[in-house]
Amino acid sequence: MSTMIRSAAARLWSRTTALPAFATHSTARPRLPFLPHHSLQQHRTRLSRHPAVQLAAVRLVHAETLKLPEIESHHLPLTIVMLAFIGTFVAVNVNLYMTYGKSDILTPLDFVEAPVAQVFAESADSVILRVAANATTDMPPDAGVVHVIVKDDSCQIARPYTPIEINARYMDILVKRYDYGTVSRMLHSLARGDMVFMRGPLRTLKYTPNENAHIGMIAGGTGIAPMYQLMRRILENPADTTTISLVYANRSPRDILLKSRIDELVQLHPGRVHVSYFVDENGPAPISSREKAAAAKAANSVFAATVAAAPSTNDAGSAKSAAAPAAAPASTVPVDYRVGFIGKEHLAKALPGPASAGHHSVIVCGPPGMLAAIAGPKAGDDRPGPLGGMLKDLGFTEQQVVKL
Repeated sequence: MSTMIRSAAARLWSRTTALPAFATHSTARPRLPFLPHHSLQQHRTRLSRHPAVQLAAVRLVHAETLKLPEIESHHLPLTIVMLAFIGTFVAVNVNLYMTYGKSDILTPLDFVEAPVAQVFAESADSVILRVAANATTDMPPDAGVVHVIVKDDSCQIARPYTPIEINARYMDILVKRYDYGTVSRMLHSLARGDMVFMRGPLRTLKYTPNENAHIGMIAGGTGIAPMYQLMRRILENPADTTTISLVYANRSPRDILLKSRIDELVQLHPGRVHVSYFVDENGPAPISSREKAAAAKAANSVFAATVAAAPSTNDAGSAKSAAAPAAAPASTVPVDYRVGFIGKEHLAKALPGPASAGHHSVIVCGPPGMLAAIAGPKAGDDRPGPLGGMLKDLGFTEQQVVKL
């Protein structure tokens, strides 16, 4: 090593010191004083022993001889796995940041442009849009149910939608496609990364925890959205002990929306959540998780070609959907369904009794025909209108019933 260092010092000296040819009688001023040949050799020897020169020489030797360590063959698979894991971790976190890290904050007054994070297929003509928007900043403190206003910016038409889930990173909106629904068709055409204009949240229903010991809910079709939002709000509050009874009507088993989520609430809160499903007609079972996953995968790539192919009709039939008693379940329908229409006897069993019911203890939301048969039609300007239908026949008052 000492020989290599001395040799490197000599090379370093020859590289950094450009001595002129002193043998000639040049008129140029020399850089160093004239020295005889033997004195020059001694001077170089003394200079090569200088600590600074030796340190520079050591570094030169290391730079010339340094090589990267070779990866041993038996360590190669582990190295590949570690690199793949690190790459996957980075990619997932970048994707999460791009999806949820830039959530736009909604305001009740001004429309905000927010990106669509994901699209989930819920039924043949219904999807769940996950929008990366924060609606919790201006959340009304006493709200049991809130909604947002979604605008089709191409024609400046806006419609209210009730999110089924709201947090600081995103909100999930259940959207059913209607053939003549401008905003619903626009929302069904969106894919991941597209932008949507919305504002909110706005209070739909005021709620006070434990105001009622028992709340009854009657929903049809997409009318399940406010019910599910309120159910989550009640059940996720440890201080709220309210019991919930839900009567949910749809055209067929495949049209039942959010069933897996509702069933999960029943399992997580036994004894507090009671659900009765009604279908107008027998038919195939609800869309399976595998079918939803396949449709969602296609929806997030080329959405318009996969989801929302079926034409839309009324959510849960017409007024007759709540006028006749339910028939016995058919063999192809699971035991938790009833084939037929909602009747008074079913409501009398599921809902809190009129004598014990408190303020706003029964909530109804569904298509106009179902709403009219159960609680009376709404007024023309979207006011609740007088109470009628089966709930009035059962003895409920207008103070006890809410029409959404």
